[in-house]
Amino acid sequence: MHTRRNCFSLLLNTFYTLCLLSLSIQPIYADSQCSLGQIKSGDPIALVIANSYNGTLKHPVNDAKAMREVLTKLGFRVIFKTELNGGSMNRATVDFSNCLQTSQGVGLFYFTGYGMQVDDKNYLLPINANVVDKHDMPYNTFPVEKMLKRLKELNNELNIIILDASRDNPYPSFGRRGLASMSPPSGFFIAYPTETGKTIQDDQRGKNSLYVEKLVEILETTVGNPKRIDDVFLQVGDVVLQESQGQQGPIRVTSLTTVFYLGRCANKLVVENWIADRKTGCRVWSIDRAPNEEISWSGQCVNCLAEGRGTLIKYRDSIKFNSFDGQIQNGRPQKGFIKWSYGDFKDHGFGGTFKDGKLYDGTYEWPNGNRFTGEFMDGKIHKGTYWSDGSRFDGEFLDGKGYNGTYIGKYGDRIEFRNGQPKRRLPVFGF
Repeated sequence: MHTRRNCFSLLLNTFYTLCLLSLSIQPIYADSQCSLGQIKSGDPIALVIANSYNGTLKHPVNDAKAMREVLTKLGFRVIFKTELNGGSMNRATVDFSNCLQTSQGVGLFYFTGYGMQVDDKNYLLPINANVVDKHDMPYNTFPVEKMLKRLKELNNELNIIILDASRDNPYPSFGRRGLASMSPPSGFFIAYPTETGKTIQDDQRGKNSLYVEKLVEILETTVGNPKRIDDVFLQVGDVVLQESQGQQGPIRVTSLTTVFYLGRCANKLVVENWIADRKTGCRVWSIDRAPNEEISWSGQCVNCLAEGRGTLIKYRDSIKFNSFDGQIQNGRPQKGFIKWSYGDFKDHGFGGTFKDGKLYDGTYEWPNGNRFTGEFMDGKIHKGTYWSDGSRFDGEFLDGKGYNGTYIGKYGDRIEFRNGQPKRRLPVFGF
């Protein structure tokens, strides 16, 4: 009888243990999920939080709604939250990092509400924060440093942090004015609505704060016309500083090592000989475009066309085919240096000017050390000097051979050419 009771007791205890384990596992599993549902690789993700503290601040909710709208237009998947307490803020940032873990794309965190600095560290205030002194700050508010650490671990493409929280300190007895300067990890871009250590007023100027009003206006211009992130926030800073008559000067702190764009051109990746950067949609003219070709462009993009100085890399079958460093105008290379990485032209290089995407004037170099300097016609050497193994030909060329000009041998012998005919046997140049 005792044996049966012991067996029953053992089974009952085992059942309770399994139930408790299942309950403890469920939240862990749930916390690894993304509330946005299905996420594709490369999707940009944004977390937008507004705390008005039950209407104490006028602008946060309207500002957050404006940010949500423009970020959605820019292709971001947006997590939108308002009036969050400490636990809810923490869960929202975990959700945000879970979504980014899946996409590995650009992350953008925007917070509007109260923020403050204590001992040179920044804290964002949840609603109903239980704060008595500065020692409560790391536990009863949300430390910005926690957000940075979470995102740093993801190793995603880029993280943009907009701290729209430089308002009057609600705890002046121990917190300092405004927000503190930060040194972000690599791959981060941090923006403030005004200088560190200064504050903005949540005045009655209109539906939105001056900073968000101008930020949204300029972000709108990147829809269909991508701009470098530095240029976007530089323009915002200039406009806000001017309209506030020097009272509010937005700043940015960056640790980016490569160029990033906000916005994307709404066009097909390939149209005739135009091919678009997959990240921005910015187009470049490719005279010899192949069906399996892709590009990346590091410079500016104006009206969805590559513009200015930068690096253009062309890929075929996901392998680097060639790279161009130089000047592009209206999507067409103008002047610079191009080097081929594989295929029939592996290790060939050209430096000079281009016309309609073709070599026009400059120096072409072969892997064996031969080179040509002069003019090109339809991408072929036309008029100039070709050097090969100590000898050279000065004049005009046709189909890669000396046509009209002078051949000067390694030892000084000279041969005149007319209409492709030499006075003696035509030397082999190796074209």
